[in-house]
Amino acid sequence: MENFKVAAMDFVRFARFQRVQGDVGKHMLLYLLMGLAITLLVGIGRRWDHPESYWLLRTGLGSLIYVFGMSAFIYAVVAPLRPKNWRYLSVLLMVTMTALPALLYAIPVERFMPAVLAAELNVLALIVVATWRMALYRHFLERVGGLSGLALWVALLLPATLIVCLLSLIGLMERIASSMGGVDEIQRAVVGEYLMLIVGGAAWIAIVPLLGLYGFAIFRAWRTKNTPQR
Repeated sequence: MENFKVAAMDFVRFARFQRVQGDVGKHMLLYLLMGLAITLLVGIGRRWDHPESYWLLRTGLGSLIYVFGMSAFIYAVVAPLRPKNWRYLSVLLMVTMTALPALLYAIPVERFMPAVLAAELNVLALIVVATWRMALYRHFLERVGGLSGLALWVALLLPATLIVCLLSLIGLMERIASSMGGVDEIQRAVVGEYLMLIVGGAAWIAIVPLLGLYGFAIFRAWRTKNTPQR
């Protein structure tokens, strides 16, 4: 029971950018199960007030599938930069631990305000939560991965930029973001206007220089690794 309390408080500490106090390596299974449970609740909370949604979204199973896929993607993209303590389970735990701020999505603003205003608040919540989670990801890269400088910023920005470019290319960015923010079909036009013009455009502008910096950071990381110590 004591381990459960420490783990639960560690999720709160991580969300507040504080150092965890429990033995994560020893109790990895407990932390992962807790993180997956929170992810499931967040997934349910996003769509609980939209009964017309697909059953996969309403049950939260889509969120569980998402965290496993996202963790694998982040692990693969960042691994060539040679961060410390870089294991798939650690990345998976980090992704699930960033789910806690997303509980904001469960607030049913559509129930007590006009649809347009509710859509704008949902977009604002999406921006706040996404920024918060990216900041937590940076915290993880710095504290656990030991990255700094160029490698840190490339590892932080490149995965998100690649995902946004891919989703916008195949026309799914608007739908995915709407699902993440719990936005319904009527409100989706507002979300699309924000995302396509701002986020999508910025991602396409940044992708080429980021890939160039990524290649340089990989070269520097491997050169440093293979340089004999004097």
